[in-house]
Amino acid sequence: MITKQLTKISYLCLIICTFLVSTSSISYGDSGFPSLPLYQTELPAIENLDGYSGKLAYSNDGLIHTLDLETGEHIRYRGVPGMGGPTWSADGQFIYFESLRLYRINLVDDQIDVLTQFDGFEVPHGPFVLDPSQQWLIYHSLAVGISPYWRLNLATVEEERFNLLASGKFDYGVVKWSGDGQTILLKKDGHLYVIAASCVETQDCEVQQVTSGNNDILNASISHDEQKVVYIRSWFDQRFTSDIYTININGTNEQQLTNTLSPIGEGDAEFSPNGEFIVYRQRNSDVNRSSNLFIMRADGSEVTQITTDGGTEPDWWMDPADLE
Repeated sequence: MITKQLTKISYLCLIICTFLVSTSSISYGDSGFPSLPLYQTELPAIENLDGYSGKLAYSNDGLIHTLDLETGEHIRYRGVPGMGGPTWSADGQFIYFESLRLYRINLVDDQIDVLTQFDGFEVPHGPFVLDPSQQWLIYHSLAVGISPYWRLNLATVEEERFNLLASGKFDYGVVKWSGDGQTILLKKDGHLYVIAASCVETQDCEVQQVTSGNNDILNASISHDEQKVVYIRSWFDQRFTSDIYTININGTNEQQLTNTLSPIGEGDAEFSPNGEFIVYRQRNSDVNRSSNLFIMRADGSEVTQITTDGGTEPDWWMDPADLE
């Protein structure tokens, strides 16, 4: 009982502290959103990254980091407590993230844009989905009851609740939008499903199940060409463990890429935008069970450790011109 009360008190303190810190320095800039100061620190460059292109954004100890995979440039960003779930915009000018509210790091104006407000009930839950036009930011909230989906119009700064599926009774968590914008990958009851992206507007959806089996599916990512899905399959056999799998989007040819003994395990797997690599985190075997980032080829070969000082929730950006 005492533990539960302390947990509730800690959560309340987190909400209050986040609110006070996040509102004390708010101003309004050219973006149309309230803004906060952005602080950045250039860290020692990471070497031996030959063969990769683009940039990674990831979280570490409540802060957002970026890593240029071509130059090794490593930058840490801070501005609000508990920054997590970084997601690049298609043009690489913004990094969206959550910390009770939704925010974005505005790399053009060197500020943090405050995208949504927090009323104590609708807690945003990433990862966030940007539609191909970059006009709508779609996210899943932790609300219970009516549709848990919201979308934010980044042009008009208007937020609205909506049903992702026509019936409104499916509580799917948005996972990823495919690179070409045609398909949305969803998760429900531990399994993965896909729907056509047009469902968001037409509400006429056919849901196709991708994975099966008894193990729980954690995070997932769909390849840019919509042919493959990479995901984390977890299970409990005396101790919790998790590994990386790929599968064709039609549910065939499931492949296990890692086979890591507990307590070490993988998570946060995501395809590179060109589909050649997979970036992921691997939990260390040390006492604090921290994680570092790794990259391997899409077939599971040529594994390279990227970070040594921690890292989770990686998101990979490449210049759209390099994907044509």
